[in-house]
Amino acid sequence: MPGQVQSIARAAAILRLLASSSGRLGIGEITRSLDVNELRSRSINWADPLAAHSGEAARIGTLMDGKVLVVHHVFRPDDTLGGPLP
Repeated sequence: MPGQVQSIARAAAILRLLASSSGRLGIGEITRSLDVNELRSRSINWADPLAAHSGEAARIGTLMDGKVLVVHHVFRPDDTLGGPLP
């Protein structure tokens, strides 16, 4: 199959999330979890080349419950973490 059908990919993501959960999930929790996963999958296409080009670490995060949740982190090309989060 040349590409994914979006609704099938989304349904599979929901099933994976439910299967990995230890308890019941509300619709809000499912939505937040899937939105973070979508952010991560989309960010990989930008963060990885950015880190490689700049020689610096790259972090992608989202605000969740008043805190920053880092959903993707690319190490520096020299395998160090880079500086602390601001």
